[in-house]
Amino acid sequence: MPRSKISSITIYPNGAFIMKLVEASVKKGENLIKISGFPESLNNQSVQVEILKGDDIKISDVKVEETYLESPEVEKIKKLKAKLDSLNNLITSKQGELDVVLGRIEFLKKLTPAFERQKFTIDEIEAYLKFFSKTLNENIKEKNLIESELEKLKDERKKVEDELGQISSAKKKGKNVEVTVYSNSDQSVGLKISYFVYGVNWTSGYEVRANSKTGKIGFDYFSFVRQMTGEDWIDVPAEISTAPVSISGTPPDLSPWNVDIYQPYYRKEREVVLEAPMLHKESAEVIEKKTPYISPEVETSVSSVSFKFSKLNIPSDNQAHKIFLASFSQESQLVYYAVPKLSRYAYLRVKLKNDFKFPILPGEARIYVDGKYVSSSSIQRILPGQMFDLSMGVDEAIKINRNLKNKFTEYTGLFGGTVKVSYEYETEIENGKDVDVFVEVKDNYPISRNEKIKVVLESPTEKDVEIGNDGIITWRFNLKAGEKKILKLKFYVEHPRDIKVYGLD
Repeated sequence: MPRSKISSITIYPNGAFIMKLVEASVKKGENLIKISGFPESLNNQSVQVEILKGDDIKISDVKVEETYLESPEVEKIKKLKAKLDSLNNLITSKQGELDVVLGRIEFLKKLTPAFERQKFTIDEIEAYLKFFSKTLNENIKEKNLIESELEKLKDERKKVEDELGQISSAKKKGKNVEVTVYSNSDQSVGLKISYFVYGVNWTSGYEVRANSKTGKIGFDYFSFVRQMTGEDWIDVPAEISTAPVSISGTPPDLSPWNVDIYQPYYRKEREVVLEAPMLHKESAEVIEKKTPYISPEVETSVSSVSFKFSKLNIPSDNQAHKIFLASFSQESQLVYYAVPKLSRYAYLRVKLKNDFKFPILPGEARIYVDGKYVSSSSIQRILPGQMFDLSMGVDEAIKINRNLKNKFTEYTGLFGGTVKVSYEYETEIENGKDVDVFVEVKDNYPISRNEKIKVVLESPTEKDVEIGNDGIITWRFNLKAGEKKILKLKFYVEHPRDIKVYGLD
């Protein structure tokens, strides 16, 4: 039986290209070398065979045939089934322990002294109640502990069942590669077999760590690789590539490249009210320590980038395996952005620059601020050197409250006349952190689209804030630790009494 081993793997977003080295002994004349252990997801048209070692060796034919599950997978199934049996026994045993404890609790609840038929002293009653409380609490704690252990065992059993199901269903079949060679002598030959497999994918993920005191931002880029090819990749040289790959025996056709006048499509936009989940709570605090990573070799081209590793371990379990790709760090001002009219939360944002020599691909970023996990944020494609804004979640230490302080309507003239409606809003912002912060707050006032409707902004003025032609007002200011600031918005709307105005509160 020829000996074979994987020599290198290139992992693409939609598959992997694998190179395998094979050693075999051949006789003089025609020889059939059958190499087993290839996954069912192997693309037959992608198979290539090259002679690396041997004199006067010629390849006359290469075939791919389907086969059944190889013995290594059978052994893996046996081990998983044994583990499943062990877990089931543990679960049964724990369930028995739980039943015993539940029985003791029920017995204690029913065990009450006959106070009405016997005389007890106060000390005897207090001693009994103390015993009852202590014993009941001990049993409840034991019950909770056993239930927690049961839950973990059931979770582990679910994972084993899922893995067993994947192997049993998706990996029942495999493939063999048959190489027919002609040799002028008895000798040992070396072959390199390369092939493309499906059942492999990787996605981008990021971890962003911010220090609110120093403004230092760390940006780590990861790939999350999944594979269920049926082959465990252990200590294998590997490359992760961003290039999309399409393997086919037929070359693609080039379609016409048309240009035309853009015709916009209009649709009514629905109003969206921004709210956010409760974050930065101590009960939800997760502190994750920074782990040192080994950086791969990075190779960039016009259309893709590759990350090369001397060794990777990715078992065939269809689980996401986190692999570090690259990182950069830079300093940036942390800005607390708020729109009190739509949300009572302050959103932490930073402006970063893509310091990589390759694009940042779309993916999810996990955000950590001062060692606490606060939220996740979506990242779109960002070119090298491009600036981008990143939302870092909500900080409840910045408290915001917006109120309508006054609304007053005045009427002038008995017949006809005008209506003047005055509005006054106050937004209170308090910095509950122990460091100074920079805050950006947006609000707006109505813009008239009819000459009969007059809108006058009384406060604030352009010397204090930024006021856009669209009526959006922007305050930017530093807020010291523990400081409270009140922002005032005051305006009035005036129009003839005989017209109805829409759009006001």
